[in-house]
Amino acid sequence: MLFRSEYVDVRLAGSDIGTNKRVADSFTIKPATPPKLAVVSAASYSEVALAPGSIATLFPGTNAVITVTDSQGQSRPAQVLNGGASQTSFLIPEATAPGTATVTVPGLGSTPVRIESVAPAIFAANATGSAVAAATAVLVRADGSQQPQPVFRCGNTAGSCTAAPLSMGSGDDALYLSFYGTGFRNRRSLDDVVVYVAGVRAQVLYAGAQPAFPGLDQLNVRVPRDLAATDESGVVVTVEGRTANVTTVNLQ
Repeated sequence: MLFRSEYVDVRLAGSDIGTNKRVADSFTIKPATPPKLAVVSAASYSEVALAPGSIATLFPGTNAVITVTDSQGQSRPAQVLNGGASQTSFLIPEATAPGTATVTVPGLGSTPVRIESVAPAIFAANATGSAVAAATAVLVRADGSQQPQPVFRCGNTAGSCTAAPLSMGSGDDALYLSFYGTGFRNRRSLDDVVVYVAGVRAQVLYAGAQPAFPGLDQLNVRVPRDLAATDESGVVVTVEGRTANVTTVNLQ
């Protein structure tokens, strides 16, 4: 997963369910730049809350040291993942206490941010925080064979990603989806993670850190069989009562 100054070129390497085999995909993100100093979730572009260890994005960008001072008055330098004129991606330090923190950038000033133990956010393929998810999919056949499927397809311009139709297979085949996000690795229990696809609850198999990139989290679910042919459907993720931005997938 690579971050660049003008856009984010993300190459995801996820794991399929059960076998821990890697599933690769790629997409390009080119978000609009807010007109003021702001710190948002790198996935949802929301300013509501951030979690310790999650990926945040600062607008405008900087090459200076970013400092996070938490509600207890403890100041820590943030790990910068990329730096540029338009935006900078960085990690909220793991030890940041809950409450109102302050992000300070020399020459740019400071801005308050809300820190919560979990602040789930899901990456969208077009970097809008909505529409088709930046996810991977694997159809596991009844005989154990696995068929990777693209969740989205993108053109040559920013914002051109659309949902690709996903086959549910037949009989005892099972479709598994891996969503990528940030801010939910600190969840207390897997039972605290609830996922609905087209209004039907899906089985959550994993929700935690994805070791390929700092701050990146992964969510693996099994899609309910009765959701076949629902077309583009909303995916609602809730962790410890906090709901992430809604993304979509296209089930056929």
